[in-house]
Amino acid sequence: MLKRDKNRTFAFTLIELLAVIVILGILLGIGVGVYLSYANDSSDRSYNIAENSFKDATMAAMENCMAGGATGSTFCTNHNVPQNQYDFELVYLRELIENDYIDPIKNPDNTDEFCDADNSYVYVSNRADMETSLNYDLYYKICLVCGDRRSAYCDEEIEVPADFDTYCKVYYDEGLTVPYDGAWTDQDLFLRFDVSEEGYRLGISRFLYKANSATTWDKLDVREPFGTVRWTEDVNEEVLAKGYDDLNQVGTTAVCGGSGSVVRVDKTIIEKAVITAKRADGKALASDTWSNSDVTLTVTVTPPTTISGYLYRWYKDGVLVQDWNSSNSYVATTDGTYYAEVTNAVMKQIVKTNEFKVKIDRQEPVIVIGQNPISLGTEDYNFESNITVTFGPSGGDYSCDPASSRKTGTYTVTCSATSGSELTTTVTFTARHSYPATRVSKTCTGSRNCHECTVCTCGHHRCGDDGPNCGHEGCYPDAMCCNCAETHGQCCDYYDYDCSYYICPNGGTPNGSTCYY
Repeated sequence: MLKRDKNRTFAFTLIELLAVIVILGILLGIGVGVYLSYANDSSDRSYNIAENSFKDATMAAMENCMAGGATGSTFCTNHNVPQNQYDFELVYLRELIENDYIDPIKNPDNTDEFCDADNSYVYVSNRADMETSLNYDLYYKICLVCGDRRSAYCDEEIEVPADFDTYCKVYYDEGLTVPYDGAWTDQDLFLRFDVSEEGYRLGISRFLYKANSATTWDKLDVREPFGTVRWTEDVNEEVLAKGYDDLNQVGTTAVCGGSGSVVRVDKTIIEKAVITAKRADGKALASDTWSNSDVTLTVTVTPPTTISGYLYRWYKDGVLVQDWNSSNSYVATTDGTYYAEVTNAVMKQIVKTNEFKVKIDRQEPVIVIGQNPISLGTEDYNFESNITVTFGPSGGDYSCDPASSRKTGTYTVTCSATSGSELTTTVTFTARHSYPATRVSKTCTGSRNCHECTVCTCGHHRCGDDGPNCGHEGCYPDAMCCNCAETHGQCCDYYDYDCSYYICPNGGTPNGSTCYY
């Protein structure tokens, strides 16, 4: 009979462990799937709520227009209530935001950004015929663009092309007698819309027109296959137009004035133009002040931009020096009084700037040093007295450091001269101060007239030494004898002289009887 081991330890086998891991993986996968499904459902619900809010705001705006429109709102001015099933309006999200019908809509998939207000719209049409019925049976189709998400209706075709052409001509006058020639103008222009005689149904209901780069169309309602509108805006591009018939079919898009034609209108009123200036080093310069380099004059115009661009011409001392061009800068290289005239491409309004007086001095100051080194005593001395300075036409000022004598020691003096145009020259020289040296008396012995002794020939007698010669002619017998024949050397005259010298007890180096530091 087997006995059970009470000390046995139980543990997971490898197979059991693998089974646990598989079960956990399945549970985790189910959980992630449930979470993602919930997240997607939540995002979809938020997007549907946003679509409905967009629709409700559009309905409120159209109902307001039916009731006569709100004071100060441009919405009803730009939109008509659709009259029948062939008529429609596109209401863009940006219009609703700008007219306070709705707040910007956040992207349900990314709450840090907003839905596209320029490309999100609601299509509004009428199921009934308002010309024969009083039924405002409007219906709405939503196109809401939020990031990569788009409403299903966004991809539906709105316009139904028709087989008729739209024409657009441009005139200077309301009577349509003077065709526009494409030149820049500051006046209103008149757009004349027409369509071809065939290809449309029931009649033409409206023309839409806009500048080529504009995102929205302006509308002209008509009951005839033609119409005229006054163009009042600044523009420098093609103006487009297209007609719609009563079945909401759209004709071709015309370029007003013909293919390739550009409408150019600039109504800018130039308020003022002011010249400012800088030196070559970039430093700002006021009028009637000196410069040490060429002066760059720049015109600043109010308003700062114009659709046709500003043109400038420059004068010096009342004489034209640069004719009309697009550069607002001019480099002045010589003295004179400058001003500019400013206009735009219309060249109807010409504004004169302020006058700016330019003065240029390119000459660096010249400094000539008097003494270097300059020796001074202990008296006062202005070091500017040791230099001579020459300036150009702007004049200038100069100074030395130190300005005056220190009355002791040896040191370097630095003098600088700066012209009125801010050019600077610097020189240096040495200043040294002196005092009388102290004399130290001293006597020294010297020799002179030295030469070789002559040899005595008289035997053992003393050589004479009382003269310039070594003995005289002959010998003195009463003297101590010596062997003159063996005596050689020099005989000299010896004397005393003054060898006094100078010292500098207070420091410095003696030079003659003067001490210099």
